[in-house]
Amino acid sequence: MRREEPGTLRGSAANHWRFYRTVYFESQTKRITRLQSDPRQGYQGLKSFAWLEEKLTSCAEALDVSLRSVRKRIEYYRITIRSQQSLLWHMERPHFSPREIGVLIHLFVRGRSASIPVIWQSTCVEEWNLNLNRAIHEDILPEIEAAVVGEALKEAVKLPLLLDPWLASQLIHECIGHSSEADNYLDYMLPHGYRLGYQWTRYPLDVYDDPTLPGHRASYEMDHEGERARRVQLVKQGIWNDLLHNRETQKRCQAPGAGHGRRTPDGEKTLPRMSVTYADQGNWTFKQLVEGIEHGIYCIGTWGGGSLGLNFIIRPAYGRIIRNGRLTDEIVRRFDIKGNKMDVMMKVEKLSNELRFYNPVFGCDKNGQNNLPVTLGSPHILLQPFTIHPVS
Repeated sequence: MRREEPGTLRGSAANHWRFYRTVYFESQTKRITRLQSDPRQGYQGLKSFAWLEEKLTSCAEALDVSLRSVRKRIEYYRITIRSQQSLLWHMERPHFSPREIGVLIHLFVRGRSASIPVIWQSTCVEEWNLNLNRAIHEDILPEIEAAVVGEALKEAVKLPLLLDPWLASQLIHECIGHSSEADNYLDYMLPHGYRLGYQWTRYPLDVYDDPTLPGHRASYEMDHEGERARRVQLVKQGIWNDLLHNRETQKRCQAPGAGHGRRTPDGEKTLPRMSVTYADQGNWTFKQLVEGIEHGIYCIGTWGGGSLGLNFIIRPAYGRIIRNGRLTDEIVRRFDIKGNKMDVMMKVEKLSNELRFYNPVFGCDKNGQNNLPVTLGSPHILLQPFTIHPVS
């Protein structure tokens, strides 16, 4: 890693580096491999690697024990743990971001006709607080089972959709979060007639972006322009209430505050970006939401998504069919939820009464600045009938 001096600031954003140490374990070789961004770490670097290898060994042992019942179905798996931190020079003062410890588990499952990937990811901030046992039994093993027995969606179908918190948080991120970044608002929302005061949904939905919430991957005290972080309520009782600004859009919109100017280490300029974005909880239990559905799909997990202008797409890991208010063992795979952002948000009918946050290893991409650390949060979200499409 080449170290530059703080005197080479460019514009309002300072020099910014990310350095990391990575260890990974592959089930085929049963070996641990080391990678690092800067070899000049000395004793502290070796000490850090030893700690990471200890955690990696513990994860591999726990996963190996838990996979015994499905071992014949597992072709290969790899566990990667990365410890990384960013250094930002701003106003001639160095500032280190909190240390992130990202865990990525990548498995290949032998399906009926092909090898099917299963991915699980999470990031710990500063301290190792990963509950891998819970993740294995609540997330990984059910997805492996779904990969084995699930049927790919054959044709588009319109049904009520119950989104689990992971997938629901991504819906909020793509539809409301990106639309509320002030540069996007000016580029494509306002020209299409959508402005603050627009009613996203008839449900009294509240959506926030709050980098001041501690302990998350996207938490911070000051943004990359030196502005103090601030909590913003993007949607209030279903109504579009506020935007996310950097200094440039704050001036253009004559807004009261910035605080969301962010960029990646290789980015040339700061952009208005999300941080800890979440929908607040509702009033329904998960059981009540399921019991209210005669025929629908419980959509679980995520394979990613994106948005372009007024349109969005998210891809669930799999879905369980709901019949007569009960979850069945029928599994459907390889389908997308996509369409117009405003149309899908108007379908929001109910939210559950629990709120979960997610700190993914893979961050947010925008305007060529990719993998920016973000945090997403949501309860379960029930959508009125909305069309899902087979993966093309």
